[in-house]
Amino acid sequence: MLESYGDDELRRLCERFRARPAGVRNALTTDDLYALLAFAGRAAVAAMREGDAAAIDDGLTAVAMIDDERLDPGDLDPVLGLLRHAAAFIGAGAGALFAEGARQATRSVARAFQRQPPPASRELLRAALEIDAVLERDGYRVEEAKLAPSLPEAWLDARAANVVTMHLRNGERMLIAYVADVVGAHSVRPIEHDAASLLVARQNVLCLLIARGETAASLQRFSEPVRDALAT
Repeated sequence: MLESYGDDELRRLCERFRARPAGVRNALTTDDLYALLAFAGRAAVAAMREGDAAAIDDGLTAVAMIDDERLDPGDLDPVLGLLRHAAAFIGAGAGALFAEGARQATRSVARAFQRQPPPASRELLRAALEIDAVLERDGYRVEEAKLAPSLPEAWLDARAANVVTMHLRNGERMLIAYVADVVGAHSVRPIEHDAASLLVARQNVLCLLIARGETAASLQRFSEPVRDALAT
């Protein structure tokens, strides 16, 4: 059901949940839980883009609705980690926001609210926002966003300190954007693959785009804009 909801409708659902938690949670399907987790990641990006603490609150409320008996508990940390960094990025009070989110959650999900994510630099988060802006100007829209523990080994032989991962869609075309802190990023080389990809690096930050519905040649249009985004 929630997969068909726009973000405005999901924000209104968050408002209803804050007023009556049990009634909303009990009506959710497993697919709804994953839709809420995706919305929470988008809320983190929106909060950083707009400087809006209310978006953080909505993202945390969306996670608080989740019943982790029907969803892999390990899926919560990457999204909650991005929400915590987003709160710090805009200067919102992460402690109070997370405490309120945990109060609305089930006991086991509330424990996930207390875990601290690996540190992520403001420069990395800013680079991810700039790259998101580049892709949005081309018609792509973020569907999911999270902190990832590592870069995909099948694509890159590199160890990252931090990774922001964004899944984006433009009609039938899809992109995964990995934005990572990597020492010596400029010397990283991609592993050969049949699928379309683009790797752009500047100093110690890199961006890897993996696409479906694009070609290696068509992805080249992003090369200079992404390089400029990393410089910014």
